[in-house]
Amino acid sequence: MQNSELNQYKHSVFVADHEGIDIGFPEIVELLKYVPPSSMHISLLYISKSADFIFRRELKVLAKRFPATFIAYYNRMLQQETIEMIINTNTKPEIEFFLSVNEELQVTILDKLQFLNIDIENIHFLNARNF
Repeated sequence: MQNSELNQYKHSVFVADHEGIDIGFPEIVELLKYVPPSSMHISLLYISKSADFIFRRELKVLAKRFPATFIAYYNRMLQQETIEMIINTNTKPEIEFFLSVNEELQVTILDKLQFLNIDIENIHFLNARNF
């Protein structure tokens, strides 16, 4: 993610699957390091069928270190209710989504976000393995 993409008044929502978290996790850490906590919010929706997922301990540390800035949601499968909850509880002027998931999940998420009136310009793809 380029620094020019950062808007300090956005809620950045990362959606990652088991294979995509290795791309999303470093991006989350970079945001937490360099953007003032009072001007941003970061949510991670981590979709993994395994209860023992990659970066589990690190994500818990980040959530404890940045309780007002970072929150992680864990689901074994994509649930529209979770996406709706993230959108409905957004407190920033803008919301953007960063997807790092497999192609099938990406199509499903895009459909759900467009159904929920999220502008396609606010949806970004973090990996080159899809589309």
